[in-house]
This record gives sequence, structure tokens and C-alpha cells, in this order.
Amino acid sequence: MKRPIVITLLIVALALVCAGIGAVIFFAANGGFAMNNPFDRRNIPSTLEENKTLKVDKTKPLTLKVVDDSGAVTVTGADVDTIQIKAVKTAYDFTQALADTEVKTIKYTIEQTGGTITLKYELPKSMNFDNNVNRVDFVVTVPHEIVVDINTNNGKVDVANTKGSVTVKNSFGDITAENIEGALSVHTNSGDVNAASIVANDENIDLSSDFGAVILKKAGAKDITFDSNSGAIT
Repeated sequence: MKRPIVITLLIVALALVCAGIGAVIFFAANGGFAMNNPFDRRNIPSTLEENKTLKVDKTKPLTLKVVDDSGAVTVTGADVDTIQIKAVKTAYDFTQALADTEVKTIKYTIEQTGGTITLKYELPKSMNFDNNVNRVDFVVTVPHEIVVDINTNNGKVDVANTKGSVTVKNSFGDITAENIEGALSVHTNSGDVNAASIVANDENIDLSSDFGAVILKKAGAKDITFDSNSGAIT
């Protein structure tokens, strides 16, 4: 190889090394990549809890609707005159400082129209390509007599101690229903379904999972339907 060519290659290599060092210094000085940069893989979490109490009229029909793109949902009936909501927000980012800032930007909505309360968390259109995406977990305490309608994409769902129909649709996550008086309809694309102590009386129980087990214990209903494409039915 001729000497001028060797010198040229060495100069190019040196330039690339200097560019790499410069990039490292730049991102270090600026706190790493911007929030939710698609190339971030160091998912450092930050959590923020928020609480709200809603006044309701127990003498009128109540309905709780939850739409959650990413997060677990827990609904528990109790001897209360209000609806108590705990929202746990979790953000992930490249550094702790960025995650602490990011978690404060997570938005969800709570709407109350008459006796219908709607909780909603939707993922933004742009998000980190890593599996750890920002999430909101809802923990809700409600009066016993209430209709529950939950639609989630990624997270476990638990419903217990309610009197009224319960409908749950989940894309990825287990579903548990216990001590329910009323019709029960639950479906998950990927996860187990566990139901126990269900009294539907003249209404129906419908349990299904595309990939997961379906288990029902201590139940009574007009009709009971099980379905699982890949999983045991008990």
C-alpha cells in the first residue's frame, strides 16, 4: 500500500475517534439524550403518586369506566360514600433527573358526568422504543353497588367486592375477579383469567383468554361460557 494512502486512512480514523469523543462529551454535558429518545436503553424509573376523592350519590346508578393504555387497574368495592382514586405514574428515561422531570409530564384524565366516572390514560404517539414505556396504575375504591367497565392494553386487572355488571377487556395481562354480584364478562389476549365467588343470578358469566388459563370457582349464573385457545380450563 502506498504511503499517502496509509496517511489518509490514519487521518480519517483519527477524525472518527475525535468525533466520537466529542459526541460523548456533548451528551454528558447536556444530561444525555432528550426525553424519550428512541435510542435510549437505560430506562431509569421515577414514580409519582396522586390521589383524588369524588363525591357521588349512592342512591342513583353508578358506573366506573377505565381506559388505560399502559398500567395495572385495581377496583375494590367497600362501604364508602365516595370514589377514591390513587393514580401511580411511572416514567422511564436515560438519567434519574430526566425521569424525575418526565414523570411530571404524564397526563391522565378523570371525568365525572352524573353517576358515570371515567378514568383515562393514553400513551403519546411518540414513545421510547424500549419495552419500558411510561405508565399509570389506577387503584380505585368504590361503593359496592356500581357497574364496572375496564379496557386496558398492558397491565394486570383486579376487580373485587362489587354489585353490578363487570366487563373487562385486556390485551396483555392477567385478570382477576372475586366476590362479584352481577354479570361478568372478561377477555384477555394474553394472560390468565381467575374468577371466584361470582353470583350472576339470571345473568351470564363469560370468561376467555387467547393465550392463558381460565379458572372459575364458586359461581352461579344463567349461562357460563369458557374459551381458551391455548391454556387450561378449570
